[in-house]
Amino acid sequence: MASILILDDEPQIVQHLKVLLAGFGYHAGFITKPEFLFQRLAVEEFDLLLMDLHMPGWDGLTLLRQLKSEERYQNLPVIMITGEIDERLLAKCFEEGASDFINKPISEIVLKSRVHAVLTSQRYIREVQSQKDTVHQLLQKQIRQNENYGKLVQFIDDIQHDHPDSSILRLAEEHLQETLGIQVQFWELFNDRVIPLGKVDRDLSEEKCSTIQEVFQASSSMIFRQLNPKYIKDGKLLMEILHTGPLDDWIDLLPLYIRNIHLTLTSNRQHRAILKTQSMLRLQNQWMQSDLRMAKEMQQAILHDLQEMPFLATSMLYLPHGEVSGDIYDVSATREGDLNMFLGDATGHGIPAAFITMMVRMGLATLPPNLPTDEVIRRLNQQLAPCLPPDKYMTAIYVRIAPNGYLSVCHAGHPMMFVIPNNEEPPYNIEPSGLALGIYGSELVQYREQVYRLVPGDRIFLYTDGIVEWLDPHENTFGEERFHDFLCKHRHLPFAQLWERLLEHLKGFGQGNVQGDDITIFAAQFLGKE
Repeated sequence: MASILILDDEPQIVQHLKVLLAGFGYHAGFITKPEFLFQRLAVEEFDLLLMDLHMPGWDGLTLLRQLKSEERYQNLPVIMITGEIDERLLAKCFEEGASDFINKPISEIVLKSRVHAVLTSQRYIREVQSQKDTVHQLLQKQIRQNENYGKLVQFIDDIQHDHPDSSILRLAEEHLQETLGIQVQFWELFNDRVIPLGKVDRDLSEEKCSTIQEVFQASSSMIFRQLNPKYIKDGKLLMEILHTGPLDDWIDLLPLYIRNIHLTLTSNRQHRAILKTQSMLRLQNQWMQSDLRMAKEMQQAILHDLQEMPFLATSMLYLPHGEVSGDIYDVSATREGDLNMFLGDATGHGIPAAFITMMVRMGLATLPPNLPTDEVIRRLNQQLAPCLPPDKYMTAIYVRIAPNGYLSVCHAGHPMMFVIPNNEEPPYNIEPSGLALGIYGSELVQYREQVYRLVPGDRIFLYTDGIVEWLDPHENTFGEERFHDFLCKHRHLPFAQLWERLLEHLKGFGQGNVQGDDITIFAAQFLGKE
């Protein structure tokens, strides 16, 4: 089982990756602080590192460079995780030694294919290196034996000079001739079988096989080059040589070289396939990013600006989590001068959630602006229910504020609305009621309108759950209680300053955790009639 280390400062992404990698059959460890990377690698061995490119206080590119500068980590493959498409930045990542990259939001299919491709390529590289080491050891042994045979030749020459009729001389000559014949036959076999094998892939084989050929020529001709050098006379060496020939080593060496070439060619083909897949994925990613930008422009076009009303001060904080959002708001006015405000939050993220918001926006455009709030919600539910799959829906709230201060509210499973009175009285919640839109389209589904009366200075806040689901490092949510306490504490701040303080407060609460969902807050302060 391959072991993978995840380095990302966002706990929700770490958890998502752990679940996916476990489902693929991998063991996954993780750290959320880059400064602990080298400590973790020193105590545990990993086959792959998934590393975020952008982390608070750290540059992933610099960290990658530091990692690859250490010899023991140069062969550790690294896949960079990034939320942006910057071709120059990605090119720098590859230059610094990254094996691949994955874009956020992380796709299960892309993650599985790229992790498998990198691990497979790394496995072939290790196997080829192992075969090279084995062949090198056998070659060194053969060279040592060739040197010994050179000494044997010199020893035989010396014996022949002194004892021309010696029986040991004839035995040594026969053994030497047999050995030289075996080496010649081996070289012929190598030329017949191994060199043609390399022709399967010309761009690799010509260089590779020429190198192998030079090595074998040097090894095989060493005996002939060393026939007459001056060697010591050693009868014990002669007896050892006569009983240990190189035949077994040469027989073992040939299949090792053939397998080595096979592995090299296979690895080369796999590498080209990976590069081709990477190119295709980059192109597909560019198309997806282009589609997302177009979807963002279309979604932004349907969001109305807040209307200025003489009896009302309004403000909006709208922070999509990605290029497109699952939150939607709509503002309109009636002929009587009332302000209508719709706020919805579709399940999920990205394109599917944005598609639901577009359907709701088109539905709102078909309804008269002066319908009762509960009738608006009821009709939207009937429009959505037949069109959405069972696991998709939208929570919503529809509010109407009249110039005389009357506040009409209808919930559809949406988080509570928060009201802060101007006279220092305790704030109160307008609790959610009703079924979320799109779950059940029967006429029997009922929605109820609630009516309240505002006095000048009262503030109301409508929001989606992205604000209350912000996580700290221990995965505790910010929650409605903290949010309401913050609004009460800063009840007299202008809305623009309130939003700035709120975002600072959230970043402090998260301690490095970032926004994990779409955030939309609508605020209004009733001014009264002029």
